[in-house]
Amino acid sequence: MREENGIEIEMAISPDDLISAYRFVYEQYERKGFVESNPLRLRLRERFEMKGNITTFTAIEDGRIVATISLVEDGEHGIPSDDIFHEIVDERRSSGMVCEVSNMAILPTSRMNFGLLMSMFVKVLERCHEMNLETAFISVTPRHASFFSRVLHFEPIGDPVEYVRGDPVQTMMCDLSLHDLRSMIDGGRGIKGPTPQTQGPL
Repeated sequence: MREENGIEIEMAISPDDLISAYRFVYEQYERKGFVESNPLRLRLRERFEMKGNITTFTAIEDGRIVATISLVEDGEHGIPSDDIFHEIVDERRSSGMVCEVSNMAILPTSRMNFGLLMSMFVKVLERCHEMNLETAFISVTPRHASFFSRVLHFEPIGDPVEYVRGDPVQTMMCDLSLHDLRSMIDGGRGIKGPTPQTQGPL
Protein backbone atom coordinates (compact mmCIF):
# COMPACT_ATOMS: atom_id res chain seq x y z
CA MET A 1 0.00 0.00 0.00
CA ARG A 2 1.79 3.16 -1.18
CA GLU A 3 0.74 6.55 0.13
CA GLU A 4 0.82 9.72 -1.94
CA ASN A 5 3.76 11.03 0.08
CA GLY A 6 5.91 8.08 -0.94
CA ILE A 7 5.49 6.12 2.30
CA GLU A 8 4.71 2.44 1.83
CA ILE A 9 2.77 0.52 4.49
CA GLU A 10 3.32 -3.22 4.54
CA MET A 11 2.88 -6.20 6.82
CA ALA A 12 6.10 -7.38 8.44
CA ILE A 13 6.34 -11.09 7.69
CA SER A 14 9.96 -12.21 7.35
CA PRO A 15 12.14 -12.62 10.48
CA ASP A 16 14.34 -9.73 9.32
CA ASP A 17 11.33 -7.45 8.83
CA LEU A 18 9.91 -8.34 12.25
CA ILE A 19 13.26 -7.78 13.96
CA SER A 20 13.55 -4.38 12.29
CA ALA A 21 10.01 -3.48 13.37
CA TYR A 22 10.49 -4.52 16.99
CA ARG A 23 13.85 -2.76 17.17
CA PHE A 24 12.20 0.41 15.90
CA VAL A 25 9.47 0.13 18.55
CA TYR A 26 12.06 -0.50 21.25
CA GLU A 27 14.15 2.50 20.23
CA GLN A 28 11.14 4.85 20.18
CA TYR A 29 9.79 3.55 23.50
CA GLU A 30 13.19 3.47 25.24
CA ARG A 31 13.82 7.07 24.28
CA LYS A 32 10.58 8.01 26.04
CA GLY A 33 11.24 5.70 28.98
CA PHE A 34 8.29 3.44 28.15
CA VAL A 35 10.29 0.20 28.24
CA GLU A 36 13.15 -1.15 30.30
CA SER A 37 16.49 -1.46 28.54
CA ASN A 38 17.46 -4.91 27.27
CA PRO A 39 20.61 -6.17 25.52
CA LEU A 40 18.72 -7.30 22.40
CA ARG A 41 17.31 -3.80 21.89
CA LEU A 42 14.05 -5.36 20.72
CA ARG A 43 10.52 -5.07 22.00
CA LEU A 44 9.83 -8.76 22.56
CA ARG A 45 7.14 -9.77 25.04
CA GLU A 46 7.00 -13.47 25.74
CA ARG A 47 3.20 -13.58 25.59
CA PHE A 48 2.84 -11.69 22.32
CA GLU A 49 5.71 -10.95 19.90
CA MET A 50 7.38 -14.26 20.80
CA LYS A 51 4.18 -16.32 20.43
CA GLY A 52 3.17 -15.16 16.96
CA ASN A 53 -0.41 -14.09 17.78
CA ILE A 54 0.38 -10.59 16.55
CA THR A 55 0.27 -8.84 13.18
CA THR A 56 2.67 -5.95 12.69
CA PHE A 57 2.63 -3.27 9.99
CA THR A 58 5.50 -0.93 9.15
CA ALA A 59 5.56 2.35 7.26
CA ILE A 60 8.65 2.59 5.05
CA GLU A 61 10.06 5.84 3.68
CA ASP A 62 13.31 5.94 1.68
CA GLY A 63 14.16 2.43 2.84
CA ARG A 64 13.75 3.05 6.57
CA ILE A 65 10.93 2.45 9.04
CA VAL A 66 9.15 5.62 10.13
CA ALA A 67 6.17 4.08 11.95
CA THR A 68 4.82 0.80 13.27
CA ILE A 69 1.54 -0.54 14.57
CA SER A 70 0.56 -4.04 15.70
CA LEU A 71 -2.63 -5.97 16.31
CA VAL A 72 -2.51 -8.51 19.13
CA GLU A 73 -5.07 -11.22 18.50
CA ASP A 74 -6.69 -12.99 21.41
CA GLY A 75 -5.41 -16.45 22.22
CA GLU A 76 -4.05 -18.67 24.96
CA HIS A 77 -2.17 -15.77 26.53
CA GLY A 78 -4.90 -13.19 26.11
CA ILE A 79 -4.20 -9.56 25.25
CA PRO A 80 -2.20 -6.92 27.17
CA SER A 81 -5.28 -5.34 28.73
CA ASP A 82 -6.04 -8.64 30.48
CA ASP A 83 -3.32 -7.74 33.01
CA ILE A 84 -5.43 -5.02 34.62
CA PHE A 85 -8.91 -5.18 33.09
CA HIS A 86 -9.37 -8.94 32.81
CA GLU A 87 -13.02 -8.88 33.90
CA ILE A 88 -13.94 -6.27 31.30
CA VAL A 89 -11.99 -8.07 28.56
CA ASP A 90 -13.62 -11.38 29.54
CA GLU A 91 -17.05 -9.78 29.37
CA ARG A 92 -16.34 -8.64 25.81
CA ARG A 93 -14.91 -12.06 25.00
CA SER A 94 -18.19 -13.67 25.92
CA SER A 95 -19.92 -11.82 23.08
CA GLY A 96 -17.22 -11.92 20.40
CA MET A 97 -13.53 -11.99 19.55
CA VAL A 98 -11.28 -9.33 21.07
CA CYS A 99 -7.92 -7.82 20.08
CA GLU A 100 -5.58 -5.01 21.07
CA VAL A 101 -3.82 -2.30 19.09
CA SER A 102 -0.20 -2.18 20.23
CA ASN A 103 3.35 -1.12 19.30
CA MET A 104 2.22 2.17 17.83
CA ALA A 105 5.37 4.21 17.31
CA ILE A 106 6.15 7.04 14.93
CA LEU A 107 9.51 8.63 14.15
CA PRO A 108 9.63 12.14 15.68
CA THR A 109 9.94 13.79 12.26
CA SER A 110 6.76 12.03 11.09
CA ARG A 111 4.51 12.80 14.03
CA MET A 112 2.72 15.67 12.35
CA ASN A 113 1.64 13.32 9.57
CA PHE A 114 -1.96 12.69 10.53
CA GLY A 115 -2.59 10.92 7.22
CA LEU A 116 0.10 8.38 8.08
CA LEU A 117 -1.52 7.57 11.41
CA MET A 118 -4.91 7.10 9.78
CA SER A 119 -3.43 4.94 7.03
CA MET A 120 -1.83 2.70 9.66
CA PHE A 121 -5.15 2.36 11.43
CA VAL A 122 -6.83 1.48 8.12
CA LYS A 123 -4.56 -1.57 7.88
CA VAL A 124 -5.25 -2.62 11.45
CA LEU A 125 -9.00 -2.16 11.15
CA GLU A 126 -9.09 -4.04 7.86
CA ARG A 127 -7.34 -6.89 9.64
CA CYS A 128 -9.94 -6.73 12.41
CA HIS A 129 -12.76 -7.03 9.91
CA GLU A 130 -11.05 -9.85 8.01
CA MET A 131 -10.91 -11.85 11.23
CA ASN A 132 -14.40 -10.85 12.43
CA LEU A 133 -12.97 -9.24 15.56
CA GLU A 134 -15.61 -7.36 17.50
CA THR A 135 -13.82 -5.40 20.24
CA ALA A 136 -10.47 -3.61 20.05
CA PHE A 137 -8.53 -2.31 23.05
CA ILE A 138 -5.72 0.25 23.14
CA SER A 139 -3.68 2.05 25.82
CA VAL A 140 -2.72 5.69 25.28
CA THR A 141 -1.45 8.67 27.21
CA PRO A 142 -4.42 10.37 28.91
CA ARG A 143 -3.91 13.62 26.97
CA HIS A 144 -4.57 11.73 23.72
CA ALA A 145 -7.65 9.86 24.90
CA SER A 146 -10.03 12.47 23.51
CA PHE A 147 -8.45 12.07 20.04
CA PHE A 148 -9.03 8.32 19.98
CA SER A 149 -12.56 8.82 21.29
CA ARG A 150 -13.49 11.56 18.82
CA VAL A 151 -11.85 10.13 15.70
CA LEU A 152 -11.77 6.35 16.18
CA HIS A 153 -14.65 5.78 18.63
CA PHE A 154 -12.54 4.30 21.44
CA GLU A 155 -14.04 4.87 24.89
CA PRO A 156 -12.11 5.00 28.20
CA ILE A 157 -12.17 2.06 30.60
CA GLY A 158 -11.85 3.08 34.22
CA ASP A 159 -9.24 5.57 35.40
CA PRO A 160 -5.68 5.92 34.08
CA VAL A 161 -3.21 3.50 35.64
CA GLU A 162 0.53 3.77 36.23
CA TYR A 163 2.89 2.41 33.61
CA VAL A 164 6.71 2.50 33.38
CA ARG A 165 8.25 5.34 35.49
CA GLY A 166 4.85 5.84 37.08
CA ASP A 167 3.51 7.63 34.02
CA PRO A 168 -0.26 7.17 33.55
CA VAL A 169 -1.89 5.39 30.63
CA GLN A 170 -5.57 5.27 29.71
CA THR A 171 -6.94 1.98 28.44
CA MET A 172 -9.78 2.32 25.93
CA MET A 173 -11.97 0.00 23.89
CA CYS A 174 -14.01 0.19 20.70
CA ASP A 175 -16.98 -1.96 19.74
CA LEU A 176 -16.07 -2.60 16.10
CA SER A 177 -19.48 -4.10 15.36
CA LEU A 178 -21.06 -0.66 15.85
CA HIS A 179 -18.84 1.23 13.42
CA ASP A 180 -18.25 0.88 9.73
CA LEU A 181 -14.54 0.71 8.89
CA ARG A 182 -14.59 3.46 6.27
CA SER A 183 -16.73 5.80 8.33
CA MET A 184 -14.27 5.46 11.22
CA ILE A 185 -11.38 6.43 8.97
CA ASP A 186 -13.20 9.07 6.96
CA GLY A 187 -14.34 10.69 10.20
CA GLY A 188 -10.77 11.72 10.90
CA ARG A 189 -9.65 12.84 7.45
CA GLY A 190 -10.18 16.51 8.15
CA ILE A 191 -8.64 16.58 11.62
CA LYS A 192 -5.41 18.57 11.81
CA GLY A 193 -2.78 18.59 14.53
CA PRO A 194 0.04 16.55 16.04
CA THR A 195 -0.04 12.79 15.63
CA PRO A 196 -0.65 11.17 19.04
CA GLN A 197 1.42 8.25 20.27
CA THR A 198 0.43 5.30 22.39
CA GLN A 199 2.42 4.87 25.56
CA GLY A 200 2.78 1.16 24.99
CA PRO A 201 0.36 -1.59 26.02
CA LEU A 202 -0.01 -2.61 29.63
